[in-house]
Amino acid sequence: MRKSLSSSSESSSSPARLSMFQRMIPCSVDGKVRESFAVVKKSADPYEDFKRSMMEMILEKQMFEDKDLEQLLHCFLSLNSRDHHGIIVRAFSEIWEILFSSTQT
Repeated sequence: MRKSLSSSSESSSSPARLSMFQRMIPCSVDGKVRESFAVVKKSADPYEDFKRSMMEMILEKQMFEDKDLEQLLHCFLSLNSRDHHGIIVRAFSEIWEILFSSTQT
């Protein structure tokens, strides 16, 4: 089991998608991550699922500031078991490279 984040705008536009497995984020955050919720999910490919979930949040919430991305990473880490932390950091690092490598060339 792993937990990913979803945007609250997604839930308000599609209330049928809400389930008993969704709950408000337990980590203390401000800014753009605050209005999101956690979704408990079984995953055959946690790396790709974490990466996809992070990318959806980043694009939907326009999270391109360092502090927003750090809060997103903090939430993923606080929501999930330590068993998943390496995968989460690897997925986040790949996204970071994609976002910032093109701006530095």
